[in-house]
Amino acid sequence: MPKLDGLEATRLLAGPAVRNPLNVLIVTTFDLDEYVYRALRNGACGFLLKDTSPNLLVEAVRAAAAGTSLISPAVTVRLLAHLAPRRDGGPETVETTEAPPTEPLTERELAVVRLVAHGHTNDEIAGRLYVTLSTVKTHLANVQRKLAVRNRVEIAAWAWRNDVSSPT
Repeated sequence: MPKLDGLEATRLLAGPAVRNPLNVLIVTTFDLDEYVYRALRNGACGFLLKDTSPNLLVEAVRAAAAGTSLISPAVTVRLLAHLAPRRDGGPETVETTEAPPTEPLTERELAVVRLVAHGHTNDEIAGRLYVTLSTVKTHLANVQRKLAVRNRVEIAAWAWRNDVSSPT
């Protein structure tokens, strides 16, 4: 883009100061944490690497159209790992004062949460758990309600902060 880059275009189309922001999906070769942070701060609702599968691209476009978020699984796992508390209690330990779930998560909901925390799409979760896509969406809606979060990124962050992202 000759006059401005994709991050600046995103800010102009979807940033915090935009009155009616557009849903912007970033698809890039730049796999840098700072690029991801800036894209999300500038209002992007999705972030994919150009080597993503066609199925994930379709799911990301659908998510953007619906006003939800989808971030490349590889990027998601790397970024969310920074939220995980350090086991040695060192200076990078994340302090959290978040409220516990309004009701306990079921074992199946926890299985879905773990897969979300590792960047799996709804289709991938359905395949791994041998359930329908509709069932995955129901579990995710229940988890969002119980955790009082808005989207799958917040679900994944909760899993990493609360040390439930590891497989059982």
